[in-house]
Amino acid sequence: DGWSTGFLGVDNPSENTRDWTLLRSVSTFVIDELKKRRLLLDLEYASYRDLLTGLNNRNYYQKFLDELKLSPPGSLGIVYIDINGLKAANDSYGHQYGDYIITQSALILKRFFPDCAFRIGGDEFLVYSPGVAENQIAERVARIRRIFDHTFEGKSQAYRISCSLGVAACPKDGSTFETLFHCADLALSMAKMEGRDRWCRYNEKMSGMSYLNS
Repeated sequence: DGWSTGFLGVDNPSENTRDWTLLRSVSTFVIDELKKRRLLLDLEYASYRDLLTGLNNRNYYQKFLDELKLSPPGSLGIVYIDINGLKAANDSYGHQYGDYIITQSALILKRFFPDCAFRIGGDEFLVYSPGVAENQIAERVARIRRIFDHTFEGKSQAYRISCSLGVAACPKDGSTFETLFHCADLALSMAKMEGRDRWCRYNEKMSGMSYLNS
C-alpha cells in the first residue's frame, strides 16, 4: 500500500524502563528527516519532468546530454516530432482538448521510447535513442506516424491531427549532439514542406535549406 513501517527500541535498559521520551524524540527526528527527503525527491522529479505529460523536460534534456557526453554511445538516433493541427484544435475546442492531444501524443512516444523522450515545447518533442540500430529507429518512427493517424482519426472535420518527424543518426550525420539536432531539425522542416503527416530522414541535400518553424 506504499507505507513503510520501522521500529525503534532499546536493548536491556537498566533504568527508566517506562520513560519513552528519548524514543519519541528519536522517532520524531527520523520522521522529519524522511519527510524532508521525500520533499527533495518530489522537487527533483518536478524539476526534471513535464507536469502535463510526465515526459522528461528541458532541464532533464540538458542533464541527459551531459551524461551522454561523458560516455558517448557507439550509435545514436534523434527524432524531432511536431504535432500538426494543435492550434486549430485549441481554437475550436479550447486548451483542455489541446492538452488531451498533447498527453495522448506523449503516451504514443512512451510506447516506443520509454526512457529518452522529451517535451521541449508546446507541441514539440525530441527523442534520443542510444545504441539502437538505424533501421529499428525508422521502423518505430513509421509506426508512431501511423498510430498518430489512427488515434486522432475522425475526431473532427474542422482540423486534422497528425505529426511530422525528422530523423538523424550518429555517426552518419555528425559526431556531436548539436550537429545531430540541427540535422533532425532540417529533416523535420522537410517533412513539413512536403505536406506534413510524414517523416523524413536527413540527407546532405538538406544542408542548405531554410527552416520551416510553423
